[in-house]
Amino acid sequence: MMRFMLHENQLPRIPLSREINYLRNYLDLQMLRFGAQANLETEFQINENQCAGEIAPMLLIPFVENAFKHGISSKEKSWIRLNLRCIAGSVHLDLVNSVHPDKPASEQSREESGIGLENVKSRLQLVYPDRHQLNIIANDTDFFVHLSIQINTK
Repeated sequence: MMRFMLHENQLPRIPLSREINYLRNYLDLQMLRFGAQANLETEFQINENQCAGEIAPMLLIPFVENAFKHGISSKEKSWIRLNLRCIAGSVHLDLVNSVHPDKPASEQSREESGIGLENVKSRLQLVYPDRHQLNIIANDTDFFVHLSIQINTK
């Protein structure tokens, strides 16, 4: 994961398989941290069939990082559901996580620092203009992300 962050993260495009592999490693690491929590439900479906081509690095992971950062409470029931699949030259990420608006101040203060979503939105506009769709819907209990990117296939 460190090698990916230091080297491949700097490239304009990487194989989609490497991005998915990094995502899997990140999920494994987070499950080591949180997997024993009785109040956490997780469901990860990653279908790599038809996942070929290249993608700009680090476009998928910020959404997953945010799901773990904002979607898990140490005291309340929490969930993260991820579905990643590729269809005919495009990659699709659906992610839903629980929302905990009444977190203790100690948990909130360390979470209010992010600019990740705005950075991803800007990168998508620059790298994939008219070739992506990003829908984010939030309500009192869920935060839902749907991202579709038409990628370059070789």
